[in-house]
Amino acid sequence: MEESLKMSQPVVIEWNATDVDLATVERNMAALWKQLADAQDRVCPVRTHIFNLVVYAGKHEEAQRIEHALSQLEDRQPSRTIILHGDRTPDRMSIDAAASVVCSPVSADRAPRGCERLSICAWGRAADHLDSVVIPLLIPEIRTYLWWPGQPPFGYRSFHRLLAFADQLVVDSAQFESPGDGLSDIARLSSGAQGVNDFHWARLATWREIISQFFDGAHNVAYARNVQSLSLHFGAGGGELHRRSATAGLLLLLGWAGHAFHWEPETTLEGLLESNLELTAIQGNRLIPIHIRFDDHGEKAAGRLMLVEIDASAPGLSNARFTVQRTEDMQNARISEALKNQPTHERVVPLALRSDVEVLIDELETTGHDAIYESSVAQASRFAGRVIWTPA
Repeated sequence: MEESLKMSQPVVIEWNATDVDLATVERNMAALWKQLADAQDRVCPVRTHIFNLVVYAGKHEEAQRIEHALSQLEDRQPSRTIILHGDRTPDRMSIDAAASVVCSPVSADRAPRGCERLSICAWGRAADHLDSVVIPLLIPEIRTYLWWPGQPPFGYRSFHRLLAFADQLVVDSAQFESPGDGLSDIARLSSGAQGVNDFHWARLATWREIISQFFDGAHNVAYARNVQSLSLHFGAGGGELHRRSATAGLLLLLGWAGHAFHWEPETTLEGLLESNLELTAIQGNRLIPIHIRFDDHGEKAAGRLMLVEIDASAPGLSNARFTVQRTEDMQNARISEALKNQPTHERVVPLALRSDVEVLIDELETTGHDAIYESSVAQASRFAGRVIWTPA
């Protein structure tokens, strides 16, 4: 175990072992903290836990990627993080563990803070009981997030046993193999105790805010009840991962529009978004065409939302076209509001791409149920041709 200390740099002290029990893991975690305290010759690190974060990593490579991402947020959001990996195939039943404590560098305004990270690999039959492995390692009386990269296996025992002890589920619907099914499952889950934080919903937050502003005020609110058409353009190119992202983004935006404008789907998207497409929604007795297009804006834009255009008309008001278009550098959005026979109003607002780590930091500061998200996801599942069915 490394005991050297450089006060201007984070200090990491580690331990790992194979075929261990949970009591051994906890005992060695305590030993790591003692070594860290002994290494500090000026001030003892503060053991800081804002929350428990449990992350399921389906593959070893994914676990390494997740560990790298988490290392970038430990100073801002110190917690006890448990990364899980389970493999049922080996005949042996055992648990391998790796643990580390990380001490942030000393600054002028605060003492060093310490946090913990555990990596647990459960082999054989132990992989069927990951909840029994995790629960004794959780710090009580603080909230627990369960982050599940990819599409959670809703309905499977292994997933729901882990979900049962979590306060909040964190997902990225852009990674769902079947976005329609995944969003439908989330809609059903929303009636339960856990709230859901969705990376992709967060990525679309600025788009939703801008679109909402078009219909603010007494003058423009009538346009919300009289949308004539909606156009959504995505970046072309990339592979299946980008098509998943575009599909999830489309469904979330349509679900949100359905919630905000009281739309119901008339035609639906039941698979991945592959190419240009026409859908329709119903508002009262009116059909609203929805035009989905792919345009080549380069590799960075593949699968990303690039343009939203809304045509609307209302009795006694000029025809209007509201447009939000991402700039080619991907850093800003150009917004225009064009009313017939009136000057076009334009402005530019920041719309920089955020890394997954930056999104995760924000999502780990959010708890509880998001009523707008949950209503939007329920509508999104309908636009995906799914029905949240319960027996009569």
